[in-house]
Amino acid sequence: MKKEVLKKVDFRKVEIENVEGGKEYTDVSKSFGNLLHSQGSTLEVTELGKAIWRHGTVELTAEDIQVVKKYAETIQSYILKTAIIAAIK
Repeated sequence: MKKEVLKKVDFRKVEIENVEGGKEYTDVSKSFGNLLHSQGSTLEVTELGKAIWRHGTVELTAEDIQVVKKYAETIQSYILKTAIIAAIK
């Protein structure tokens, strides 16, 4: 059974706030995809990491969104953590 896609996210263009308070975009596809792939506790998580790393833009199910949020919360950088979480909302 195919799961419902809730959100399409381009991890190559995640919006962050710069030092001056303006908005800019950063590519987190390689680093975040690698985080999921190398730290994933299930095959599904590692496969999601590979898809983010390879394609940048992915379609996320409700389960994928929860995985992204869980792993984003492990990122030490407040700016990157909150940017990734905002991208999946």
